[in-house]
Amino acid sequence: MSSSAGQSIVRFGDNIRRFIKLESSAGLILMAATILAMIVKNSPLATAYQSLLLLEGEVRFGSLAIQKPLLLWVNDFWMAIFFFLVGMEIKREWIEGYLSDLGSGCPKTACKRFSRASICAAYSISPGSVSSGFVFDTSGRAEKSIIARVIYA
Repeated sequence: MSSSAGQSIVRFGDNIRRFIKLESSAGLILMAATILAMIVKNSPLATAYQSLLLLEGEVRFGSLAIQKPLLLWVNDFWMAIFFFLVGMEIKREWIEGYLSDLGSGCPKTACKRFSRASICAAYSISPGSVSSGFVFDTSGRAEKSIIARVIYA
């Protein structure tokens, strides 16, 4: 390998390292992947991509076998990675971040918001004889209150 080719590889590696250190690099990669997906979806490659996603994959341990299309394997993998990272981030915040200070009021506020949202969700999914109902939370300021309209079919 010539020295100029070696230097260009080193420069390329340095540029990649610098790009990865940027805070916006993940967003830029996601945006590029979205644009690429739209291009592939609206091109003649769409049928080939669809057939690739429907390709069957199987994991077998003796008599236990799991067979799914590639789309479901990819979705399950990335969902597991996503929730693992979310859990790690929550743990970090709980140990050394904003949630570690119980006197700051953040856990109290988070619990209030979760309880309000869970009440609205319970109204929306619970079977009942009520044809329609309103849930108003007026204990907080107007911009913090949760208003939900629930219509039962």
